[in-house]
Amino acid sequence: METHLFDKSRIGPSELFRRIGYTAERPFLIYAPIIELTLGDFIGKIAFLATLKNQFDHAILDVRFRDTRPYLRDIIALAPNIDRALPLVKRKRSWVEKLLRLPKPTGTASLDVRKGRRHAFYDIVVTDWMADARNVHGLPGSVPLRIPPALAPSLEEKLIRLGLDPNRWVAAIHYRESSYAWRKRGEDRDSDPREYERLAHFIIDKLGGQVVRLGHPEMGPFTPREGLLDLSRIPGSFMLQAAAVSHARFVVAGPSGGVAMGWGFHVPTGLVDAVDALGGWGPMHQVVLTHEVTTADGRRLRNRDLLDSGLLCRFKLRQRQEAGETFGIRKNSSAELSAVAAHLYDATSEISAWRPPAPMPSVPVRPNHVVWPPQTRENLAFLDV
Repeated sequence: METHLFDKSRIGPSELFRRIGYTAERPFLIYAPIIELTLGDFIGKIAFLATLKNQFDHAILDVRFRDTRPYLRDIIALAPNIDRALPLVKRKRSWVEKLLRLPKPTGTASLDVRKGRRHAFYDIVVTDWMADARNVHGLPGSVPLRIPPALAPSLEEKLIRLGLDPNRWVAAIHYRESSYAWRKRGEDRDSDPREYERLAHFIIDKLGGQVVRLGHPEMGPFTPREGLLDLSRIPGSFMLQAAAVSHARFVVAGPSGGVAMGWGFHVPTGLVDAVDALGGWGPMHQVVLTHEVTTADGRRLRNRDLLDSGLLCRFKLRQRQEAGETFGIRKNSSAELSAVAAHLYDATSEISAWRPPAPMPSVPVRPNHVVWPPQTRENLAFLDV
């Protein structure tokens, strides 16, 4: 039986529900069994949980996760304030579940359900949907990811050995290809690799920066050149890629999990080829450039016009296509991607070398409570190019 992070038997019953979160003796207790596996969504949920904990002077964050993909433990390690994270306990289906042909369980939360005063105790159980990244906007003081101090020196040293100059600024770029082992069907989220390779050349030759390409070994290679570090060629390099993003002047990324790394580290980010009405979180500068959709009557829709039409949603767009409507879809060109990079370059003139880690948010007076549902907001700063 696992050890509890909080033993309610150590305080009297009259104190158990008094001034919750104000003192170390009675912290706010958060339990979060997370089922999500995809890279970007998992980063968003961890960012939400870290920010939720930051609403209290004293809180304990206890996370469970499906330990089935190698990067999940790395992402958890990037959260600066998780108190405990354990894999969900696997179990077999009961005879009732088999009889009803219910799906196989993905794991069960390992709560201690013993009777008596020492059973598990939590103030809130946060579900997957509650931990959606869009709910971060409803909480003050977004908490950035942070490279663990014990790992930062060795990761930085390896980036230098691979060719990155810490005295020059660097940009990170990413896009999606359908070769990704965990989800091969990219559909309209895939981008044209040639346009992003031209973007890399623009950042190096015209803006004077270095470029780190994020991704996985199944992606097609870029032609090697000075100033370009292609980390996608290195298997199992998630933490190294995270370190590169944390030091980036800015990030330009398509609608894939890699863009969440920019948001997570509070690095100025341009989401390009956007197919959904989803912006990032955090206080840093960020912009969105959607793909272009042409309707049967010749209207060319992008950014705010695309949102207002209801077509900045890949599921709705697919439904209308399946119903017989015809749409033309054009992904961002290298000229448009370069315009986003130039905009971010101008917006980050204070950065001339590797970016220092984002500071923890300043919350002079924590509310020590949460209102649910949080008051979320649209976070789509469209960039017209």
